[in-house]
Amino acid sequence: ALPEEGGVRLAFDDGSVRTADVVVGADGIHSTVRETLNTDAPVFSGLGIYRGLVPVTALPPAARERLVRLWLGPGGHFVCYPVASGAYLSYAATVPLASGTPPRESWSRPGDPEALRGVFGAWSGLVADVVAAVDATHLWALYDRPPLRAWSTDRITLLGDAAHPMLPFMAQGANQAIEDAMDLAACLTGAGAEEMPARLARYEAMRIPRTAEIQRGSRGNAGILHLADGPAQRRRDAQMAVHAALRDRTALYAHETGRSVVPAAEPVAAG
Repeated sequence: ALPEEGGVRLAFDDGSVRTADVVVGADGIHSTVRETLNTDAPVFSGLGIYRGLVPVTALPPAARERLVRLWLGPGGHFVCYPVASGAYLSYAATVPLASGTPPRESWSRPGDPEALRGVFGAWSGLVADVVAAVDATHLWALYDRPPLRAWSTDRITLLGDAAHPMLPFMAQGANQAIEDAMDLAACLTGAGAEEMPARLARYEAMRIPRTAEIQRGSRGNAGILHLADGPAQRRRDAQMAVHAALRDRTALYAHETGRSVVPAAEPVAAG
């Protein structure tokens, strides 16, 4: 994506070329559009998540309860919940990954069920039953990027993971992409080509403070969720017991999008 007078020139891998008034890069953590604006790179968190599905028929009756369960422990945590009308239990098990060459970021990379059992096989509750029943799993290496101070030019902007990839420990990646889209649409509604620079600047100013705070919070939660047993862990557990209700998370869930508009131009005084 290369800015040019009056628009943006897009050159694709197949050799085709297109022009557009505005380009929105919504192409993920490895965004090609972001590369035209910033030279940073994805940052490996040192963590990975084993993910997969287990049929509830292979599990104790407790697995059929319609609950989201979360276990926290030193260095990792384990989440599971029913899917497919209760036929399967989806699990996500977060663990530190070995130091050395960072693994490739991929949703489809195969994982080792025995390595999963080596970490979680002795955990209490339903965890041990779930990992014992795992035949195949995937291992997703977790990456994010530092918050950006700017992600727009006069004709190019970013959205979602291209703008603010974050770790999944506030469950906000997809939510923030949807918020971006709503606010960007509100900013661009009714705009002519000559108004695009101001509208994109407005969108960026609206979104960067919020998404940067959530990116930082998601990073911080990795440490909070993985505390070793002790006083800090007990304080965390007490705080979670008190603040688990949605009303204590209004900063996340009561935020309204798509309602902000570009300020109207100042009236011209009669001469």
